[in-house]
Amino acid sequence: MHFSVLIPLVGRRSLKGQKFLTVVEAVSFAWSVPLKARDVIGSLERQQWRHVRTSGDQRIYRSPDGRITVVSGELGEDVRQGTWRAILKQTGIEEPEK
Repeated sequence: MHFSVLIPLVGRRSLKGQKFLTVVEAVSFAWSVPLKARDVIGSLERQQWRHVRTSGDQRIYRSPDGRITVVSGELGEDVRQGTWRAILKQTGIEEPEK
């Protein structure tokens, strides 16, 4: 299963003047431009994932088919690379081959 998700590049260095990245581009670009929790949440919500509850700074999201993923951190904080990979795996978004 592959989803096409656009992640905004507001206030960050862009690739060739692009204003948005697909998830595939974002994963390969993630080492130089960290994703913010706000961007990850926006991507999930555009894919019909819904906020279920919040516990501290952990936001729990559920997909229409019942899968769950957690986005942790303040909205403006960077999402760590391992966390981003876990979210990709839990949501079914495919990481590009390198």
